[in-house]
Amino acid sequence: MALAAVGALTAAMLAIGSGPAAARDADPSGAGPANVAPARVGAGAERAKAPAAGVRSRLSTTYPYVPPPPPPPPAPDVPAICLQRPHIICASKSEKTLRYFESGALWLSTPVAFGRPGYETPAGLWSVKIKDPNAWSYPYSAWMPYSLEYDLVRGIYIHYSSTYGSIGPGYIGSHGCINIGSLETARTLFNRVPLGAAVYVY
Repeated sequence: MALAAVGALTAAMLAIGSGPAAARDADPSGAGPANVAPARVGAGAERAKAPAAGVRSRLSTTYPYVPPPPPPPPAPDVPAICLQRPHIICASKSEKTLRYFESGALWLSTPVAFGRPGYETPAGLWSVKIKDPNAWSYPYSAWMPYSLEYDLVRGIYIHYSSTYGSIGPGYIGSHGCINIGSLETARTLFNRVPLGAAVYVY
C-alpha cells in the first residue's frame, strides 16, 4: 500500500509540472501561452494567391487614349484618264494646275501658267517625246530649262520659266508652253517623268 501511494503521488507531481507553470518556466517573459503572436493576414497558403511583386493585373492596366489617324485627303477632281494611266501629266487650264500621276496616285502638283491670249495652249492628249534639260527657244530667244516636249507639231513644252517664277500669278502667260515657276519643281518633274508618259491638257 505504501508503494502504491508513493506511485500515485509521483504521477500527480509530474502532471502538475507539465501544466501552465511549466510553460511559464520555458518562457522567460512569464507571459505563457498568451504571449504567442497571432497568425499574420496573408501568410501561408493565402500569400501564394497574390501576384508576384512588380506584376500588375491585366484588368487594372490602363493605356492613354490614342485618337485614330485623320482620313486621307480627298482625291482631286480630275478626269478619269488621269487615274488610269501608269504615267500621266494632267494639266488643268481652269485651275492653272499641273498634276503628275503614277498608276492613279498623285505624285506631284504645282501651279502653272498657260498660253497668253492669241497663243492659247491647245487641249488634248499627247505623250512626252523629248526631254531636254537645257532647251532653247529659237523663235523667242529664251532658255527653257528642264523641258518636256510633247507636241512636236506646234513645238509646245512643259518647262521652267524664270519670268513666270519672278512675276507669279500676274504673269500674262507663255507663247503656248506650260510654264512652271519653280526651278526645283521643274527639275523634280523632269527627273521623274519617263519618255512616253501621257500628257493630258484640259
